[in-house]
Amino acid sequence: MDIYGIGSALRGMFGVVSEGARRSGRTSRMLDLVRSGDVILCLSTREAEGLRKELKRREISDVRVIDKKAFYEGAGRANARRDIGRVHFTHEFVEDHYHYALHRADESLRDIELILYRRPTPPPGPPPLREVRYW
Repeated sequence: MDIYGIGSALRGMFGVVSEGARRSGRTSRMLDLVRSGDVILCLSTREAEGLRKELKRREISDVRVIDKKAFYEGAGRANARRDIGRVHFTHEFVEDHYHYALHRADESLRDIELILYRRPTPPPGPPPLREVRYW
């Protein structure tokens, strides 16, 4: 158990940073860096569609936009190419990634506790008599 509150503090700071950066132009800045041949990883299919529309409006073609679900189900990796340009992550994808990492850190501490609380398994006893007959 995190009696020091480090996990809670990190989650709180994470929330402040996320909320404080809303409507600050993060997506526009990322799209300014995108060039033909690049890949953008985003969080949802809805976000992917919005990015595709914005790329079309900016007349930037040959950019693959892959949502998180498609990537982790294999579609993103199955279409991997050697001639790929840069990889860009939307801020929502990055926030989700770090949120999961913080959640997993909490789970990891609980897992360690459970391992230490478990009683050791007793050594195996002699085999049952019916097995001895076959030796």
